[in-house]
Amino acid sequence: MAEVTGFDMAPTIAWYRDNVLELLSRVHAPASQELLDVRTVNKGGVVSISEREMKGIIERFPAAFRARSNIHCIEVEGPRWFHRNSLGGTPSMTADVADAISPTAFIPSMVRYIPALNSTDVPNFRGVITLFEIPDCGVSDEVKHVIHAQAFAHEYAHTVLTPELHSVGLPNFEGDGEPFLFVMDHVDMVEVSGPISHYASAYMVDGQFRPGKDDGLTSINEWIAEAIVARLFGFAFQSLGNGLNPFEGREALAVFVDAYLAAIRG
Repeated sequence: MAEVTGFDMAPTIAWYRDNVLELLSRVHAPASQELLDVRTVNKGGVVSISEREMKGIIERFPAAFRARSNIHCIEVEGPRWFHRNSLGGTPSMTADVADAISPTAFIPSMVRYIPALNSTDVPNFRGVITLFEIPDCGVSDEVKHVIHAQAFAHEYAHTVLTPELHSVGLPNFEGDGEPFLFVMDHVDMVEVSGPISHYASAYMVDGQFRPGKDDGLTSINEWIAEAIVARLFGFAFQSLGNGLNPFEGREALAVFVDAYLAAIRG
């Protein structure tokens, strides 16, 4: 059987279905008693987690990490898919399933960045998380819940990662020297141990991160986001490896993720 691209969720959906009760227990975040402190705007879609559950997921991140987030608001829209042109390695989106890689190559979420009020400085850009409705392609409500919980956590991670990798700089890791070199040392480990998840594999080719237009920063960004969510929830579907224990044999990477989550911006 030909290998399925990381942009197609078919094998991930099958694994989630087989492990759904365990995964539901792991993504479960008690609905926060507090309201989200950012706006949610529904532009015509249905998602499988509530606003209070979103808040509960955010509260699972360490306080130091939450303090570094630049989240501005959350939007909800109808279904989107990875366009078949994404198979070339650069992801692109479509609202027409006929143009998609496959019906199961849907996009659960994304994040984009807008400038803060009265500011055009890159460090002042704010993250807008979009959750997309999951289309009817044989995915149960329970699996949709797992997907949206994981997707929301992934995009929340990006509201810290993207600015730190591309503009404002990385935080200090106590006792670990220059922050960027600390991250790059662990990138080398990733290329040896392989992608942390099926989705992360879309950003690797021949065992290395796809370089892209930014010397691989986008690929590294996606890997770290996937690793953060794997650490937060304790699972990540892998075609090879133990998805219910994703850091098995990668203990040094778990230490790196914990250090990154706990880092404090000076």
